[in-house]
Amino acid sequence: MEIILNKSNIEAGYLKRMNNGGFLAGRNKHHATYFTTAQDCYDHYRLVYDITNDHFAFNICYHVEDFI
Repeated sequence: MEIILNKSNIEAGYLKRMNNGGFLAGRNKHHATYFTTAQDCYDHYRLVYDITNDHFAFNICYHVEDFI
């Protein structure tokens, strides 16, 4: 497992790459959702960002792009 993004600021976001290739992502580690692929994670949080303009979603997209 590799934690890629883990900021204490509520707007920063959380992203963790799992050993099986999946990702845990969310506003923080307590509200993270599991995604089986980087593309699924990106697609979900890109939509979140487009709708809400929440910066944490942008941060997740930015970091998960490297795995697509």
